[in-house]
Formats: sequence, structure tokens, C-alpha cells
Amino acid sequence: MSTLITLISISLIFSTVAILFLLKYKKIRRNGVLTEGVVFDLKKEKDFDFQIRYPIIRFCTKKNEWVTEQNKIGALPGLYKKGAIVKIIYDPDKPSSFFIQSPFNFLVPILLLIASILLIIISILNY
Repeated sequence: MSTLITLISISLIFSTVAILFLLKYKKIRRNGVLTEGVVFDLKKEKDFDFQIRYPIIRFCTKKNEWVTEQNKIGALPGLYKKGAIVKIIYDPDKPSSFFIQSPFNFLVPILLLIASILLIIISILNY
């Protein structure tokens, strides 16, 4: 019983994170400004047996302010290269809040949400 509660709790946390991320993504897409940025650097973090890289993006806002921030979603090695030009959408009220315009950024939270729902269903069925 405690394993069931633990698995469901973890799944609910992952679901909540995925939903909050999708809501933020939707808000920025609706109200955001599209521009180009450059992959300034890649921050490497070891996660499980492979390294995830978090692109650090530099771009200029419509107010001619330079922003250099780390993307919130990590990427698999080779997806982004240092110096690559990427399209981003940023929140004009808070330019440090942005997304790289890529299906990958939308796909990760959807997959996390699906996985957490499946984990809940499997946990309940096995109980």
C-alpha cells in the first residue's frame, strides 16, 4: 500500500510540473515576442547515464536589451551546437522567461504528463 501511495504521489508531482510548464508555454506563445537568439554556451549536467545539455541563449529584446539566460529544458547531446542561431519566443514583461521555438520543448512536458498518468493507472491496476 505504501508503494502505491508513493508512486501515485510522484506521478501527481510530475503531472503538476508538466501542467504548469504547459500553461507557462501557452502564455508565452500567446503573448510573447518572436526573435532570433544564439546558443551562447551549453551547460552540461549528468543525469542518469547520459549528459543533458542546457543551452544558454543570448538574444536582444525589442527594447535593445541583451538577455543571456539558460533554457529551462535540457536537450540531448548534439541537438544544439554552440554558436547556432535559434528562434525563441520571450515574455515581453520578463524577457528571461523564454522558450526555444522547437517541437521538443512542447513534447517533453506532454511525454512527462502521459508517463505520469500511465504510472498512476498501472499502480492502481497492480494494487
